[in-house]
Amino acid sequence: MGDNISFNFAKKIKVHTCSERETEHLGNIIASCLEGKEIIFLIGDLGSGKTVLTRGIAIGSGVYKKIRSSSFVLLSQYKGERFQIYHVDLYRASKEDLLDIGFDELVDNGIIIVEWGDKAGDLLKPSIMISIDISGERDRNLIIEGEDRIINCLEGRIRKDAHLSDRYILV
Repeated sequence: MGDNISFNFAKKIKVHTCSERETEHLGNIIASCLEGKEIIFLIGDLGSGKTVLTRGIAIGSGVYKKIRSSSFVLLSQYKGERFQIYHVDLYRASKEDLLDIGFDELVDNGIIIVEWGDKAGDLLKPSIMISIDISGERDRNLIIEGEDRIINCLEGRIRKDAHLSDRYILV
C-alpha cells in the first residue's frame, strides 16, 4: 500500500464480512447513506475486495452496468439512477495523472470512488476512507471512517441488517 494517511475522522466502524456477496452488500448499505458529491477512498492489498465493494456501492446507486477492476484504466464512469459514479484506480497512477483528472468537476456531478486512495496523498480529502484487510480466503475486515453523518447512518443501517448486525463494532 501507499503512504499511511490520516484524516482524523472522529468515528470509525469495523465490519467483518465472510464472502464477496456480503462485501458487495455492505457497499449497497454504504450507498444508501450517500447524498452525492462524496469522495470514497478504498485502501487494501491486491485482491482484498476494493472492486467488489465498489460494485456494491454502484449497485446501491442505481448502476446496472458491470463494474470491472480498473487497474489498467485510470477512470471509469457509470451512470446510475441516483448518482453518477466515477471509479478511479490509482494503482499505476502518478501524482501528475491525478492532477489531469479534474476532480473538482467530477465531485460536483456524482460520487468518486478511489481505489488505492492512499496514493492520492493530500490532493483529495475523502468523505469516507475504507481500509480492507484479508482475514481469510473470503473473509474481510473493513474499517470505515468518515464524516459523522455517514458513519451514524451506516451504524444505524448495519445494526438493523440481518447479515451484518452481529459483525460490526464502533472503534
